[in-house]
Amino acid sequence: MIFMTVVFLGLLVVSGCGTKDNVKPIAEKVASIYHEPNPQIVRIVETRTECDGKPMYIVFIKGNFRKGNLKASYISFSMLANGEKVWCLKGFNKDQPNRNVIVWEDDDVEIK
Repeated sequence: MIFMTVVFLGLLVVSGCGTKDNVKPIAEKVASIYHEPNPQIVRIVETRTECDGKPMYIVFIKGNFRKGNLKASYISFSMLANGEKVWCLKGFNKDQPNRNVIVWEDDDVEIK
């Protein structure tokens, strides 16, 4: 019983190591598209894609983002955990504590 517990805990530690390593550099690249040099990561939600169950994150970043004449204080986006793809980008502002006003939406962007 103790051996199984140790093995299980070891698997949890190994499987959780470094899983969010790609988030910060991708968040910085996304922010740079919208002219923000120093984004703050506010929240990361771990989940899986609907169609094929690949690991992914929904990321929320804070900063001073601009798209043309539009301005937003937050951006949310989805990304594959391996960093290969980013989609569903939304610039938004908080109107009230529990209400967001979407300023713009982009289906996907090319991250270089």
